[in-house]
Amino acid sequence: MADKPLAERIFVGASKAYRDVRGPENLPADKRIYMESVIDKRRDPVTERSFNNKEIAVMRVLIVSRYDKLKDEFRKDVATYRANAQEALQEANASRNPELKEWHLKRFRNLTALRLGLQQYLQTGKLNPKVVEHAERYDVPAYIRREDYENPDEINADTGNSLSSGGRDTAIGQTLGRFNYTVDNAGNINISDTYDFGSGHNPITGKPTRNVPINIGDLIPPKQAAAKLGHRTLPEGKGRPVAIRINSIAPKPKPKANWFTRTAEFFGF
Repeated sequence: MADKPLAERIFVGASKAYRDVRGPENLPADKRIYMESVIDKRRDPVTERSFNNKEIAVMRVLIVSRYDKLKDEFRKDVATYRANAQEALQEANASRNPELKEWHLKRFRNLTALRLGLQQYLQTGKLNPKVVEHAERYDVPAYIRREDYENPDEINADTGNSLSSGGRDTAIGQTLGRFNYTVDNAGNINISDTYDFGSGHNPITGKPTRNVPINIGDLIPPKQAAAKLGHRTLPEGKGRPVAIRINSIAPKPKPKANWFTRTAEFFGF
């Protein structure tokens, strides 16, 4: 510790004291993950266990709401693909050319699989790979961009953060930023990313900034000190892996316990 600049030692000490006073569980996600990764130097993956239920809900809404907006379009597509699949099957049955017959059958199978995937989502609300693949036609790629944090009201309500209130400066937005995701057949959303601080750039020259130590002047705006230490501790390419798995369907809230439920639990019901 003695070989570190005085300003860095002051910042690290003050950060730990702040966490001790508030309690790690009471810190918003961006501050909590920052403390774990930069101050404590943890390098184990950031997973769903790193977040509380409200933060997980923000991630779920952030992703699922993108597809909810397309439901009317999906309903139209289901009808279109049903008709196109039937047409492809008729063409296959009428064809005497084996290769052409197989081509029509393949088209029939693809259209049917896509239709069933969309129907399943419309009926259950649970995402699946076909929905995610199809949504790319509507400019909804399988990754989150910075601007995506500004859309749903539920995301803008996530204001327990280090910077400002709402938009891309929310706690989850500052923690994850841009990230990729996939959806499996069970409806799980798998978020993959790296928690790092990228390359800082000079706003005038556009050239990468050097990773320089914290100085005393940086302590007045602590956000600047935090960014400097982050760039030095977790530079681009040497970050902490992110592997988060959440279900696209929100869990049902547990009913409040009363005398009836407590009695039922006592007798094993």
